[in-house]
Amino acid sequence: MRLTRISASATSPVTLGAVKAYLRVLHDDEDALIQSLIDAAVTYLDGPMGILGRPIMLQTWEVALDSWPASELRLPVASVTSATVDYYDSSGVVQTLPPDSYSIDPLTEAAVGAARPVLRWVGAFARPELGDGLYPVRLELTGGAADAGALDAGLATLVTMIAGEWYKRDGDGGAAKDWPMAIEALLARYRVKL
Repeated sequence: MRLTRISASATSPVTLGAVKAYLRVLHDDEDALIQSLIDAAVTYLDGPMGILGRPIMLQTWEVALDSWPASELRLPVASVTSATVDYYDSSGVVQTLPPDSYSIDPLTEAAVGAARPVLRWVGAFARPELGDGLYPVRLELTGGAADAGALDAGLATLVTMIAGEWYKRDGDGGAAKDWPMAIEALLARYRVKL
């Protein structure tokens, strides 16, 4: 399995102004620093490789497989809101599976603390013959909040608090065990179960 982000989010989960208000910073002298801390907090939390194991803001990932999953496949991207399954047929031509041949459960914004979604074949679906190329099966998975207004307020608060904590520590990020209890509680709430 190969996992690749094919489109990143175009929007931030929090604004520079919101984080500055949280920090009670009234000047503009450190705007670049605070923005870099917001970006670092998002990177730390976001996506399948982030500490939360879920996309925060709308983004698309490709899961490339070397064969058809037997009966089901636990997906490495949580919070899936749309999915397509493409494959290279025996002639090397890209084909798209009809959406009624598989299901992804749940195909929705992941509930707090939810497990990863699972792809399952519907009925007695006969999987087509694949071409010989590398990773002939490709799943395109989209998930995350469409904009900051659609984002769960707790996730926005978590990004704000982590960026703020790094700002207050003046570059000494510290280990995760050193997080304040409020950050630990939010991390536990929004982390996807494996």
